[in-house]
Amino acid sequence: MHSHERGQGFVEYALLISLIALTVILALQMMGVSVGKAFCDVAAVINLTSVCSPKVLCEDSFDSLANWKTFYGKPVTTNGKICLDKGTQVYNTCSMNTQRENYTIRLENALLYQGNGYGIFFRTVYNQKGANGYIFQYDPGLQAFVIRKWVNGKEIWQPIAKTPIPNGYPIYNTPHNVEIIVRDNLFTVLIDGQQVLQAQDDTYKEGGIGFRTWDHTEFCADRIAQFSIP
Repeated sequence: MHSHERGQGFVEYALLISLIALTVILALQMMGVSVGKAFCDVAAVINLTSVCSPKVLCEDSFDSLANWKTFYGKPVTTNGKICLDKGTQVYNTCSMNTQRENYTIRLENALLYQGNGYGIFFRTVYNQKGANGYIFQYDPGLQAFVIRKWVNGKEIWQPIAKTPIPNGYPIYNTPHNVEIIVRDNLFTVLIDGQQVLQAQDDTYKEGGIGFRTWDHTEFCADRIAQFSIP
């Protein structure tokens, strides 16, 4: 075979491989599978997880409120905790400034002492009227875990997703780790590593994180972090 024929063969192989790869990517997308996640799943099998390790985008151990903007209420920090009582809304300025689309939120040792619950904003922005975005509510007032939308500072009462809190669940005076995975139009909530709720919506494409409390709530948490996801 002449050199130009060999070169032509390599080009044809490359085109064929590219076509196969494109077909696989399109098929994955049609099935709702993240290409990045699929790549990382393969990387995990061959022990290359470091290439897909999540990166910390924003985090706070609550030594102060320097990274938080208060919209309502009087949040306080004490002994490395943030504590909120009734009628409080605060937003993490780091996450608000970057306004990313896909990420994971991890809240550590979230502790509800009393009241009807607390909420974690995600993919949220705020203006003079208030929040526009989504919120996960740990909501014993409704005896449920809930995801809602907010529009111009007002919650839309009809939830995007809602599931009852199980009977006997340790609601009060028990620390829980809460994780919210925000990927495209799919939102997944885990508490202490167990999935409790999932919702789909595509109204808001990007935004940051925050907290909300209401009624006679007393709530504290140790640390919050926002991580990248594939």
